[in-house]
Amino acid sequence: MQYFLLFGLIGALVAVGLYALVS
Repeated sequence: MQYFLLFGLIGALVAVGLYALVS
């Protein structure tokens, strides 16, 4: 479960980063 939460957090950060680059 901990790994799942960590992966979700990293995924969220990556999504925000990509959104910032596209904007």
